[in-house]
Amino acid sequence: MSSLIRHILKYIFENIGNDISVDHIARNIGISREHLSRIFRQHLQESPSEYIMKRKMELACKLLINTNLTSKEIAERISYENSVSFNRAFKKLVKMTPGKLRELGYVPEIR
Repeated sequence: MSSLIRHILKYIFENIGNDISVDHIARNIGISREHLSRIFRQHLQESPSEYIMKRKMELACKLLINTNLTSKEIAERISYENSVSFNRAFKKLVKMTPGKLRELGYVPEIR
């Protein structure tokens, strides 16, 4: 894996709770959005936006299992505008509602 990809992944990991975008990452590391997207997809076979969404939902899953935070509080922690958009995105990616995941008590693999 290239040092640039490692740098991008480190930045995402360190800022996953913030409102980060591909444009923001590209500006922060000094490359164009197009270049970042192209090399990211070449190395990881998915777009940076898809990767960020998956990491946010993994964090949300862990928070649902390991805390008593509400969906609204979790949405705020991972920088979602509101709990409705968070719940919609969560269900689309995880294939269940946040409440159902908390009830089941395990984190599914997010692909």
